[in-house]
Amino acid sequence: MTLRTTPQPDIQAPRPLQKPHQHLSPSGNRDDPYHWLRDDSREDPEVRAHLEAENVYFEAHRAQFKDLEDTLYHEMLGRIEDDDSSPPSCWHGDWYYSVTHTGQAHAIEMRKRGSLDAPAEVLIDPNIRGEGLPFYEVGNWTVSSNGRYLAWAEDTVGRRQYTLRFRDLLKGEDLPYTIPDCGSSMAFASDGLTLLYVLNEPTTLRSYRVMRHVIGGRVDRDKVVYEECDESFYTDVQLSTSERFLMICLSSTVSDEVRVLPANNPRSRPKVIAPRCRDIHYEADHMGQCWVIRTDWRAPDGRLMAVPEWQIGSRDHWQTLLPAKRGLMLESFELFRDAIALEERINGTSRIRLLDWSLEELHRIDPQDEAGTLALDSNPDPTSQRLRYSYSSLVTPDQIREYDLATHTDTLLKSQILPSGYERAQYQALRLWAPARDGSQIPITLLSRANHPKDRTGALLVYGYGAYGYTIDPDFRVSALSLADRGVAFAILHIRGGEDLGRHWYDNGRMMNKVNSFHDFIDATDWLVQEGWAAPHRVCAEGGSAGGLLMGAVANLRPDLYRAMILQVPFLDCLSTMEDASLPLTTNEYDEWGNPEKPHHYRSIARWSPYDNLKAAPYPQMFATTGLHDSQVQYWEPVKWIAKLRDLKTDPYPALLHVDLTAGHGGPSGRYARLREIATDYAFALHCLQADSSS
Repeated sequence: MTLRTTPQPDIQAPRPLQKPHQHLSPSGNRDDPYHWLRDDSREDPEVRAHLEAENVYFEAHRAQFKDLEDTLYHEMLGRIEDDDSSPPSCWHGDWYYSVTHTGQAHAIEMRKRGSLDAPAEVLIDPNIRGEGLPFYEVGNWTVSSNGRYLAWAEDTVGRRQYTLRFRDLLKGEDLPYTIPDCGSSMAFASDGLTLLYVLNEPTTLRSYRVMRHVIGGRVDRDKVVYEECDESFYTDVQLSTSERFLMICLSSTVSDEVRVLPANNPRSRPKVIAPRCRDIHYEADHMGQCWVIRTDWRAPDGRLMAVPEWQIGSRDHWQTLLPAKRGLMLESFELFRDAIALEERINGTSRIRLLDWSLEELHRIDPQDEAGTLALDSNPDPTSQRLRYSYSSLVTPDQIREYDLATHTDTLLKSQILPSGYERAQYQALRLWAPARDGSQIPITLLSRANHPKDRTGALLVYGYGAYGYTIDPDFRVSALSLADRGVAFAILHIRGGEDLGRHWYDNGRMMNKVNSFHDFIDATDWLVQEGWAAPHRVCAEGGSAGGLLMGAVANLRPDLYRAMILQVPFLDCLSTMEDASLPLTTNEYDEWGNPEKPHHYRSIARWSPYDNLKAAPYPQMFATTGLHDSQVQYWEPVKWIAKLRDLKTDPYPALLHVDLTAGHGGPSGRYARLREIATDYAFALHCLQADSSS
């Protein structure tokens, strides 16, 4: 099939200068003439001029599909409720919920004291706080158990380097000081005045130091509670479900450690539940007089264990509470006074189980659809007899439901409404399995119109991630309907590197096994085409962050398989980044990608690093995005990659890059800006695939 072509804008792609630079390594030196595009200060006028030139070039090409983008945006906008609210949750007698209003980009956090009939009280209104700012995001917030003090973490740059702010809710006044350079986690002690929070390192942004602050006190007198010196660990603070303990949670790619101190004595020294041990993960929570622990110790897919609170300090006293079961992944748990709620995954599909404390099953919740997503929702009161959970699928709009342990009834609290209308019968969501080249079976979740042709004439957008053991669940996406309505099937490829099929699925897609992720993506795409879901060369691939690495690697391996690719904030210059311990995430991710100081790790990364493997070949039509203030993947990675790609590729298509000069890794802030970003991506995809532009 020959696709239609459209005239290209009469504008030359930016061509940055090449300046000599070598990366020196015992395993091999590498020339990198675009290294100068790295500007840590983000103030170099020459670099800034190049980024702005990239945006001018992008806008010139965007004009070709801007009308379609506008159509998609308004179409997607018509599927969301402008005025909306979440079901209220009760905590310490007060009701908490969020609301959104027409024309406002952010949800407002609200409270009603003592009763749902009480007057509504605004806790945080990001629309007011972020007014006039190019970026604003609340990373986290918490209220003291007595309901008086509010603490929240806000980011006005997009770099996830937060500033803590405080409000006296009784007086309705903000306190006249802030704490900068923080992570987003925090927890109040029992006195309602003492707050544990985490500081970030200023350069790497690694959360590493837990501090103790007393509301109203001087910040320069805050005391260090704990400092994590191992650069591969990140630090988080939480309050246990029982509210009797403050928890310091330390995590790396391959191990965890939890330290605890009494919430009624926040000046005490934290005690370790069990020391960290390589290749042993655990998380803990407290109820009654024991710690309940989810761990992969001698159980790769997880089991529940318990230890009396007076016998912590090692794993010697851990007792199995719920043994591991072959083929079942225990993903998380939540404790109630009368029950334990479990999030499990079996054969790639999520489910929820409720057990009593004698481990008898009280209830099991399975997906309503062939491939649906169940997850525990907000359950702040452990004495409640009601379990709140969420359900969604590619064809089922988001639901918030509540199961009553006493009456054994399941109630729908809220269902997502699409104001412009939605007829589920017009769509289908399927769980498919594609063979990988080594015999493994790759799960795929696919959305299409019910009448989508399987005669190799249609079009397809495939999405993947495949890293960190993160599972991309098939939830409802109003944007994907716009693809399906135009004859483009949308498929999530659950490749290795995620944990969809258990821990082995992750381990077989990281470190020395990383190429399995790329092969899985290629093999699953190829199978879908062979099965008739799309015509050859009518396939677009999409991935972000580590999924952008996936796109770059796949493009080097099989550029002929894809008509176009969308790379959102992509991780592309992997060798250079992993060689630089001063960058955020690097030291924490040696066990994800490899440490280039080790020759065999260097060779492994060099084998697939997208920037280092670009070659003279015809490539798909490319569209990459980045944020100038990205803290996870530095902006210069896609900037350098695009420049080198243009030097080498032999196809006639433009390679596009959009640099958001006001945002970071998560993209622009606010629901409307994010929806616009998706509309831009999908308009590019439809333009390249030449799918029907009408709905």
